[in-house]
Amino acid sequence: MHRMQKRAFLLFIELVEKSHAESVFSIVKKEDTCITIRINDIELTDKIIDAYLDKDNRIILYNLRSPMTITEIVKKSKLPQSSVYRKVDALVEQGLILFSGFDRDVKNGKGNHKGAVYEKTIHSISFNLKSDTRTTEITVERRALQKCKPLYLLVSNIC
Repeated sequence: MHRMQKRAFLLFIELVEKSHAESVFSIVKKEDTCITIRINDIELTDKIIDAYLDKDNRIILYNLRSPMTITEIVKKSKLPQSSVYRKVDALVEQGLILFSGFDRDVKNGKGNHKGAVYEKTIHSISFNLKSDTRTTEITVERRALQKCKPLYLLVSNIC
C-alpha cells in the first residue's frame, strides 16, 4: 500500500465518525456513474472550504481532470514542483485527491512520488453558506468512490 494511502481520507473518516452519532450527510442523487452527497456539518464544510481557499490547491484540483503523475500536474498547473509535492500530499491526506496507482512507464522508487498517479476524489462540489447553516454537496464518481474506502462504506450502508 502506498505510504500516503495509509493516512489518507481524513475528511471522510471524520464524516464516517460523525455520522455514527448524528445525521451529518444524505444522498441527494444516485446515477449510474456518480453519487451526490450533502454534508450537513458546519465543521466539515469549513475544512473543505479551507482546502479550496488555497489558490494552489484550486489550481491543482482544477487541472486534475484525469489521472495524472506529479510531473504532469506540475506541467499543467505551472506551479513549482516542490509546491505540487507538498500540496498533493496534503490533498491526499484530506481525501480530496487519491493515489490511484503507478504509471506503467515509470519504475517507482521506495517512498517517493516517482510514477505515482493521482486523481480527484470529488468530481464536482458546491457550498451553501447561509449564516445559520453551511452545507457542502459533493459529487463523486463511483470508480473514485470505490477507492475512498471510508466514504464507500458509508454510502454503501445507506444505498
